[in-house]
Amino acid sequence: MTQETAKLWDYLRGVTPDFSLYDAFLYRNDYHNAKAILKGVLRNRPYAGLLLRPCTVEPALLEAAVKEKKYAPLPAHMRGAVERSYQLLAETADTQRSDAVLDAAAMAAMLAAAERTRVPMLVELIRTTVFYSDVKTALRAARTRRGPEFLELALCPAAGMDLAELKKAALAGESELTGYLEQKDLYGSREAMAAYRESPSAFEKWVDDRLMGIARQGRRVTMGPEALIGYLLGKETEIKAVHILASGLRAGQPEEAVRERLRELYG
Repeated sequence: MTQETAKLWDYLRGVTPDFSLYDAFLYRNDYHNAKAILKGVLRNRPYAGLLLRPCTVEPALLEAAVKEKKYAPLPAHMRGAVERSYQLLAETADTQRSDAVLDAAAMAAMLAAAERTRVPMLVELIRTTVFYSDVKTALRAARTRRGPEFLELALCPAAGMDLAELKKAALAGESELTGYLEQKDLYGSREAMAAYRESPSAFEKWVDDRLMGIARQGRRVTMGPEALIGYLLGKETEIKAVHILASGLRAGQPEEAVRERLRELYG
């Protein structure tokens, strides 16, 4: 899978005039790497094998910032989040809260990157991604009865969403939250909650398929960044599908169960 992902990004690098088009996707790897380095440094565990590429921030720069507790060399969107995450992990050993700080910062950075491109399809894609990242966080918090402090750390505003209302619903419990999302029907959340009631895996698939539906807009554009973004999402989904098939076969799962997990493809 790593080789296929590397080939994908090598191809995109060769055909894209301005590689910053993909910053919203590359930031995912930056913040993943920040999590891996923070935990590795503080717990004295190896982490080199966990780092992802391509990225916009060299892992060596992240490593130096964490080890030396000097965050100024990091991009502005990362500095405060990495420092706060370090403090939480060092002082409380609460991995969930530490990760939540970085997850929220990653979502905010991805939104800003998408909006800089002024590509409507990409903006819609990332806004939808952020919205459902918040929904997943709120659902987990409702199930595990996490308090308001955790939600304050973990959620990132998405266009059209009232964070105060979402937090209030999550704190009232899972049933209240799903009812709120059905009533508001933001980003198709009524249909999403129907999938969630079926099963968490059905919900995850619904969200991925919704994102693929947005990415398919790129097929209607012969020249322009939309086609490249659609290709990226399509190839990532294909790679994920191969992983699902391979893991299902290794686990001896029934064919029907494996098929239910497969996402819609780009083509």
